[in-house]
Amino acid sequence: PIARPRSETWELPIPRHELFMNRGYRYPFVRKKKFATILTEFGCPYLCTFCIMSTLGWKTRSVHNVMAELKFLHALGVRELFFLDQTFGIQKERACELLEEMATFNEKFGWVCFSRPDIVDNHLLALMKKAGCHTIILGLESGSDNILKSVKKGYDKQAVGRGFQLCRKHGIRTVATILIGLPEETEVTFADTLKFLRKVDPDFASFNVAVPRMDTPLRDNALELGLIDSEFEVMDQSGGSVAMPSLTLTRQQIAAMKRQAIKEFYLNSNYVGARLKQLTLGHTDAWSDLRIQMRQGLSLLRNYFST
Repeated sequence: PIARPRSETWELPIPRHELFMNRGYRYPFVRKKKFATILTEFGCPYLCTFCIMSTLGWKTRSVHNVMAELKFLHALGVRELFFLDQTFGIQKERACELLEEMATFNEKFGWVCFSRPDIVDNHLLALMKKAGCHTIILGLESGSDNILKSVKKGYDKQAVGRGFQLCRKHGIRTVATILIGLPEETEVTFADTLKFLRKVDPDFASFNVAVPRMDTPLRDNALELGLIDSEFEVMDQSGGSVAMPSLTLTRQQIAAMKRQAIKEFYLNSNYVGARLKQLTLGHTDAWSDLRIQMRQGLSLLRNYFST
């Protein structure tokens, strides 16, 4: 479901990217150490109950305004981008126009973006690949259709599976975001999520715990159910601390579930072997990508075994 129609287009001056080059910024899914973050849309039109973004409205930048920023970055020598749009490609016509423009660069950008499994299609993905997209982050969230419905994702497991399959068909890596510990979470729904994750088989997975942020329907629901009190202010969804229990699980159980999910997905020989094979074959930035992912892998191991 979409919250509201798009308002007028939005433009901004070119950000001072040159001030932030080589400052140690990192992002696990980029393929080069030097990269820039760019925003072509503000807010989000969707109504996911756990997310604050739908409360901010939704505006899109004009294509020529985005291209001016991209040309500036290209002149700075930047060849890797992270599009921070909440859902790249919502407006297909506008997205396709931007992608066609991006594809005209002699040295194309490589880039990462967020989207939705029910948004991507063959035409959009073909243009994204042509314009340099190598990784898409998609919301798998849960292996329970009931939970997907309760948080108003607007799609079901069938749409999720189809979206990931299309990305694989076009040779674009995928990151599945998983949300553990929603009020309806049980041991059964968690097991269903792990099973569904194995079936979807993304290249990466991002495991998060539910946080009842201010001004979200999830917070209202958590208050109504007595899972938090009105003074609750924790906003961290990384899982460093678990914000709330579910109706049937304790915070400790949810924390253990996250650790289990990380172990089952990342810490197995088949996955490690497949990732190493992919990292050493198939693209010009393989060795840079290998260094970045080895660093992230070591960080994952440190965090995992320290808990």
